[in-house]
Amino acid sequence: MNNITEAEALLKKKIIERGGEIDVPKCRSRVKPGNSVVYTKSGEVYHLKFTNSPWRPDDKKEGGARELDSKYKFAIKTFSYRCNLREQEQGTLVGIDEDLVLSLLSAVAEGYSGYIVTGLQRDILLWIAAMDFYNFVLRHDTFMKFPKSGCPVLFVPTGYFLQWGDPVVGLPMLTTEIAVRG
Repeated sequence: MNNITEAEALLKKKIIERGGEIDVPKCRSRVKPGNSVVYTKSGEVYHLKFTNSPWRPDDKKEGGARELDSKYKFAIKTFSYRCNLREQEQGTLVGIDEDLVLSLLSAVAEGYSGYIVTGLQRDILLWIAAMDFYNFVLRHDTFMKFPKSGCPVLFVPTGYFLQWGDPVVGLPMLTTEIAVRG
């Protein structure tokens, strides 16, 4: 993958492979650079972020941001165990602008199942439930309130996400066959 368009195509393909159906009129491509929103007809909403390489905190942060930097490093060290990352991806964070996360949580409040998905350049998708993402940020205070961009950003360690995989078990189904014991 080289951009958000390719990441969005991969996410839609993976959803369809699982038996989902894309709700095309509701989808919003490029809500901000590198970000899209994909809805399914079964009531799921995916906020997709594409990144060439996840963000890495500075090694030697000085000044007022040093405390936040320490929180980032603690979160990375403690919670980067749920997916296997390559060496260059280890010690990184995924950040989503606050307004995008709050928009996703609004959809969750309306009854959707919400997920944050990160597409990495090496053609993999990482995901986490929207409420898990938000609760992690609030619990561990990995919230950059005054970034250079002007919009607050919520960060979660890249390794805390789960890797999107093929389904292991299909949905349960009722059958009309009755086993007769003889």
